[in-house]
Amino acid sequence: MNEIEIAKLFVTVRAVCPAQKAEDLTPDAWLQILGKYRIEDAADAVEAVGSRQPWISPGEIKQEIKRIRADRSARIVEPPPNVVEGVRGIDELRALREAIADGRIKDQAEARAYTEWGGSLHLATRRPVLDRGPVRRREIAPATPAFPEIGSRP
Repeated sequence: MNEIEIAKLFVTVRAVCPAQKAEDLTPDAWLQILGKYRIEDAADAVEAVGSRQPWISPGEIKQEIKRIRADRSARIVEPPPNVVEGVRGIDELRALREAIADGRIKDQAEARAYTEWGGSLHLATRRPVLDRGPVRRREIAPATPAFPEIGSRP
């Protein structure tokens, strides 16, 4: 999650638990604890935890996310990872397990479809690393055309 998603999540928590106290740095602390998780999983966790109790801590959300993801993984018999040239088996296995835990592979039929597809989830989901080179500073004035007529008085 990013800062915006954490802010949205915390607004949801406050709506579900109106007595929940917060300080200015509360979302920052929550981001440190929950930042590595998906917003979709965190929202599901807030719904589950909020239905049981009047306050929600980030640790409880984290535990519920782990339970949700483990439940998804337990419902599906994991197929063997597809063998794709140029992709290490362990990388494909991790991508497959992540897809199941994320709920992108929702049932056994979709697991079979993955096997029949024969492609690589690792290649399909990895983010490309862009090499943009070093950051360069440049002056704003030379980058904008001069408009002497703006600001001049008749």
